[in-house]
Amino acid sequence: AAISEAIQTLLGLDLVKALQSDLAIYRSRLLKSANPTAYDQEVAAIEAELTRLNAEKEKLVTDERHHQTVLDGIKNEIAQLQKRLAQKGGNYASQKAANDLRAHELESRHNALVTSIREECESPLPFALCPKLSRRLATELDAESLLRNYRVLDDELSRLQESVLASAGTKLANGTKKELGAFLETEFSRYREGRRPASDITELHSLSERDAALTIDCLTQQAPASARRLHTTLIELEEVTRELRVVKGDSEQAPEQLVLQDTFTELNQRNRDLGRTEEVKRKISEELRQVELAISAKEREREKILSRLDEAKDVAHKTATIQKLNTALSAYMHRLTQAKIAQLQSEVTECYNRLARKSDFVRRVDIDPETFAVAVIDKFGRSVPKEDLSSGEKQIFAISMLWGLARTSGRPLPVVIDTPLGRLDSDHRKNLIRNYFPHAGHQVLLLSTDTEVDVDLFKELSPAVSHCYHLKYDQEEARTTADNEYFWRETVTA
Repeated sequence: AAISEAIQTLLGLDLVKALQSDLAIYRSRLLKSANPTAYDQEVAAIEAELTRLNAEKEKLVTDERHHQTVLDGIKNEIAQLQKRLAQKGGNYASQKAANDLRAHELESRHNALVTSIREECESPLPFALCPKLSRRLATELDAESLLRNYRVLDDELSRLQESVLASAGTKLANGTKKELGAFLETEFSRYREGRRPASDITELHSLSERDAALTIDCLTQQAPASARRLHTTLIELEEVTRELRVVKGDSEQAPEQLVLQDTFTELNQRNRDLGRTEEVKRKISEELRQVELAISAKEREREKILSRLDEAKDVAHKTATIQKLNTALSAYMHRLTQAKIAQLQSEVTECYNRLARKSDFVRRVDIDPETFAVAVIDKFGRSVPKEDLSSGEKQIFAISMLWGLARTSGRPLPVVIDTPLGRLDSDHRKNLIRNYFPHAGHQVLLLSTDTEVDVDLFKELSPAVSHCYHLKYDQEEARTTADNEYFWRETVTA
């Protein structure tokens, strides 16, 4: 959440959302001025329900994050217990670790498959349940398209015939003109008959050519494709569920070594806690999903009412323009996010490799443009969990993220760094002194102790230093003063 907010604010993405919000407020004001009575009666109830649903959503989001934090804590305890088993030499520990890893992979795949099935159910899949009716509707829409095209053709031919005869009237004799008229009538009639659709076609749906083409594609292509994908997904889900049941059964077997019994008992208890907490979080996530669906339904209902008001009042043109602007802003937001995230990934990766001791450890840093989740990819293309990084590497990663954000934003941002070298080894310290501090921003405030930036490091950093201040605490006077010096360094000119 913090990374998401920082990225959107520093890269200017929040301005687009603010503009969309302002447009929505302006549109509501237009509609209120057009028909305040109808707006109060029809929209007020919906907005009250939306307020309640959004409050419920915020509570569920908070609960979900809390349970995720609890889950992370339990998983960390389980990892520590498994590590303890491995150190004690239990054969069962290694087998259980492998089973737990496989179970985690299978659960992740199971959740992904369930999500995929839900998404398919929200696609044109229901049309695949009535294939005959879908094919009949597609045939009717295609025939209606032919009928509309024929009508256009008939009108054009009639106008062409009249235009030719009118032009020939002043240049041909009456007899010749009649022959020409008879000839054109015969030829155009033959041309019409060759392209006339069946006489039993009736235009029932009155769709535009674009809407008819989209509907036919949905019925004949998207719905069958969705059904095939669902069938494949269900087969894989059954296989994953079966294997997951077997793996969990193996993991729950009691260990044979009595010396490890206490550790195994505690590990089993934490695994049960993990299962219960995951189930609670799953229920909360499902409730959150239902609330979000309800919010979407209410918002669609409100949009329908506002659309009817748009059509009834002279503000239709303005609101239509606002709708186009919202569509354009959404597309612009998507493309801008993609471009900014790509640039940010490149900047963070470069910054990390400049600061880290292992300059080739990270191949790239991936940032999901939808969720803003960050993943570290090593030189072998594998995702490295951030908890596997050392404390120094985590600090370097955090600094690289901030540095990359500042460079991508292009803004002159001041930087304040407090005790930056406390948990870093000598190589990391030198990298920060040489590559980061002199270039972190146009104005950098570095707060350090004499054990962090020592004599050698201060000498190397001195060319980039403008001012030094030593904060001294006077115990007798109970106050702190700032002298223009740096620990062992004598007073310097400001």
